[in-house]
Amino acid sequence: MVVAGSMSMIVTGFILWFENQSMAVLPKWIIDITKVIHGYEGTLLFILLFLWHIYNVHFNPTVFPMDMSWLSGKISLKELKKRHPIEYERIVEALRGKK
Repeated sequence: MVVAGSMSMIVTGFILWFENQSMAVLPKWIIDITKVIHGYEGTLLFILLFLWHIYNVHFNPTVFPMDMSWLSGKISLKELKKRHPIEYERIVEALRGKK
């Protein structure tokens, strides 16, 4: 599904990007259909990413009603280790280097 959506956005995007060259080899109705497909695919992607963000940031049971770190700028060590393990390791290594 992701591959098909990506391929349709790439192909239709190139057709629209090089519209004058495409018109030399493709009929007008294909260009019109390309505009519709590209527009609907972009709208679908926007809605999908918006809903994905809303769930992960606000409705995910682990952070419901929301992750407060964006307001306070602070995160507990336990949460940092669980949600951001690479950043946690980087911080631990930096602290070890100071000692």
